[in-house]
Amino acid sequence: MSKTILISPDIDLIEEITLHLIDNSGDYSSNIIIFPGRRPAHFLRKYLARKRKKSFIPPRVFSMDDFIDWCYEEILGLNYKKAAVLDAVEVLYRLSNSVQITTFKGSEPPESFIGLGIRLFRDLEELYIEQIPPAKVREVDLYVDYNISRKTTDRITGISKLYNTFYSKLKELGLSTRAVRYSTVAENISSYLDRLFSGNNINRIIFGGFFALTEAEKKLFIALKETEQAIFIFQDAKGMREMLKWLPLEYEEKRGTGKTLSDVQIISTPDTHGQVFALNRIIKELKVRKEIKETVAVVLPTSETLMPVLHYCLGEMDEREYNISMGYPLSRTPLFGFFNCLLDVLNYMHQGMVYIPEYLRFVLHPYTKNIYFPEKTGRTAEITRIIFHSIEDTLVNRWTKTFAGLDEIEALPFKIETLKNRATEFSTHIRDIHNHTIGRFASITNVGDFVKGLSEVLIYIYENSTASHHPYFQPFAEAFLRVFDEIRESRFSKLVLSHIEGYAGFFRRYISLQTVPFEGTPLRGLQVLGFLETRNLSFKKVFILDCNEGILPEARSYDSLIPDKARELLGLSTHHDRERLSAYYFDLLLKSSDETTLFYVSDEKRERSRFIESLLWERQKDKFSLYADDIIKAVQYQVLLKNPKPLPVEKTLETILMLSEFKFTPTSLDEYLRCPIRFYYKYILNLRETAKASAEPDKTEVGSLIHRILKEYFIKTVGKELQEKTLSVEDMRDLVERFFIKEYGTELIGRQYLIKRQVQRRMEELIREYYIPLSKTRNIKTLHVEIPLTARYGPFILSGVIDRVELRDGRIFIIDYKTASQESAFKINFKKLDPQDRQSWNHISSLQIPFYMLLYSLARKHHPTDLSGIYLLLGKAKVDGKIEYNIFKEIEREFPMIEEVIQKILQEITDPREAFHPTQELRQNCPTCVYKEICGTSWVRAPA
Repeated sequence: MSKTILISPDIDLIEEITLHLIDNSGDYSSNIIIFPGRRPAHFLRKYLARKRKKSFIPPRVFSMDDFIDWCYEEILGLNYKKAAVLDAVEVLYRLSNSVQITTFKGSEPPESFIGLGIRLFRDLEELYIEQIPPAKVREVDLYVDYNISRKTTDRITGISKLYNTFYSKLKELGLSTRAVRYSTVAENISSYLDRLFSGNNINRIIFGGFFALTEAEKKLFIALKETEQAIFIFQDAKGMREMLKWLPLEYEEKRGTGKTLSDVQIISTPDTHGQVFALNRIIKELKVRKEIKETVAVVLPTSETLMPVLHYCLGEMDEREYNISMGYPLSRTPLFGFFNCLLDVLNYMHQGMVYIPEYLRFVLHPYTKNIYFPEKTGRTAEITRIIFHSIEDTLVNRWTKTFAGLDEIEALPFKIETLKNRATEFSTHIRDIHNHTIGRFASITNVGDFVKGLSEVLIYIYENSTASHHPYFQPFAEAFLRVFDEIRESRFSKLVLSHIEGYAGFFRRYISLQTVPFEGTPLRGLQVLGFLETRNLSFKKVFILDCNEGILPEARSYDSLIPDKARELLGLSTHHDRERLSAYYFDLLLKSSDETTLFYVSDEKRERSRFIESLLWERQKDKFSLYADDIIKAVQYQVLLKNPKPLPVEKTLETILMLSEFKFTPTSLDEYLRCPIRFYYKYILNLRETAKASAEPDKTEVGSLIHRILKEYFIKTVGKELQEKTLSVEDMRDLVERFFIKEYGTELIGRQYLIKRQVQRRMEELIREYYIPLSKTRNIKTLHVEIPLTARYGPFILSGVIDRVELRDGRIFIIDYKTASQESAFKINFKKLDPQDRQSWNHISSLQIPFYMLLYSLARKHHPTDLSGIYLLLGKAKVDGKIEYNIFKEIEREFPMIEEVIQKILQEITDPREAFHPTQELRQNCPTCVYKEICGTSWVRAPA
């Protein structure tokens, strides 16, 4: 009979196993040891080496999966190839044409099946490894009234139909799966025990550290319990004794000293960064005391914390002082972002042309814009960056279309002044980059060809750019190449997807399931582990981060087509089982270590883990008190809550000289009124926000387009009277059409089309509902259209471009077009305005019309009060005479007031003693200001 031992958690599992090994003078090869995972094998071999202090032949050590594969292939002699996930998905997709599955019709393209296929395969594997017969799956239909919907039972009926068919088809194709191998070994191992032991010279087989067992594993254990060579060693922790009740093994107990809550420290932090800062301080102290060794573990239940720990806590350590053993999602790597940019370019291509915003995102990605340019002196990435940023400037600021052909972009160096001297070389370089990236996917034959293209792009970037110098590029690249190879070798690679979006969707979905393993020398220095990587291992000091509910235990629902209620009826694991698994390993980890420190984030959105709550409850019971928070140490930041106002900027001699020749425009004066420092950044330092390519015209772009349309329409009327017969609505419609074709091409998409319709309708209404009725009641003559003027105003230079100047019934009207609808944006409250009171200037919304009236009067020798100035508010809901907005009610009294303000503003700007002060209206002006990051006013919030 076999031997079963239940050891207390403070007994080291590795040490216990070595006590039961058969030692033939340093030859342990007659022993087989099986752990749930692979990691404990390294610790066992190292322990034996330290214990013997001389050479030895190690035992055979397997993970459970590896042991099953060995038994399946070597002991049972079966040679059915192990199917990859995508092999199974391809088989299921073929079968779905004949077996109806709820939520999927067999006639749909393969890319629509990928997500469903992966979940379906996972469910079928679980049913098979738990040895649940198809007949029992079909019985779920009987429970339609037992809180299980008809939709669910229909779905499960479809799964039951696939159950036998799927595994029969795999066998026909010479394929096996993990579940098939487990079940086959469990069912047949009793018949092959002699071959297992005598045939392989095995005298002892030890299973160590198992907890949650599948039905196939239970059968395997029961089959082996009859042999004297088998030993089962379990670790006692929360839930283990309940598990053993379901396993007919009589066990003996081996007790140690036990662990208490006094060995546990709990640290509360305000956020994730606080955890990392606190851990870093502890690690530094351990390093000073020379206690950084493999007996110290940092446990990360979520991979999101890995990079902060790696950069902040381990960044200053030598790589030989720590080891990382956990998976990191490929979808969180920079390489995934690079491929995403590339696929977005391909997705948005139209008739062979690239969508400019997505194209620029791709070529300005650090991996692309740092592709080496071949110089005589060697390769350099700097020139590629210059080329692509020059192209960006051209496409954003001077290109009028949303799409561009790759050949057009490749020809741009001949048109960009700074690139002309080497245009041929630069064009060739851009073409080479296009051919090796975007051009590689001009035609895709199937999934295999698609991922082959991705592999070629990755290798091209690796060999021809600075990407390989980026941190962790090497392991990330290797992981991607392994995944690409797996896809190409699978049956799925032969499938043809319907369009590039299908290939991109497949890539993103499949990569989201993959991780890159951080695998260093396993026993070197500080151990950084995922939560499950701690199985079967003991440490002196353990630090567990992110002990928050939803992370420990994980809150993510099981990604299954079978809901929990049906899973419970079928005997499959539910979320309760996954929580019990987490509770067991958490309890074991705490009780097996000498010191444990738990970190959790305490804020409004996150709660501490139920495991911590349980620890606190135990402490409360020990102390006979309702209070146990004394064992929690809170980490707090010292935060300076004062938000300083920007300091004034004093004028330098260079600034004063510059202002003496500065041409003041109405916009510059408006900017100064809002905030003198903003004027300084914009006009003195000439800082401008970088323009961004967009398919959707912004307000500024639409406003500029409308101004150009109106200029083109009215330019032919200069010197002429406006009459109904000359004001053609059809001409305006055609003009708008031509402008949009010139700016955005013939095929407008999305918001471009809607904006064109809006602009076209509004321009037609302006002619039909405003100018034609106006021409019937007044004599109107166009004097100027977009007239640029410059004039001296004492020591100052005034400059501007007036949209339109008309003569109406003998009076000159200065007209400014505005796409806005609200008069408040241009209003001047003369009742509250006092030119002598600087504070009252806040009652001026804009100086534009008064400035233009003053400028025109100076340039054309008119008295300002003989002029009229109006805004035409084209954004109003209805276009009629009410779109006119005249800020002056009593021009003879009001204009001198505003002219005095203009004089004082000009004097203040040019006064050497007057600094550029920050705005007094922070909440009004700072939230939308592009310079708020420079000023340090990003903390200011707009009024509600």
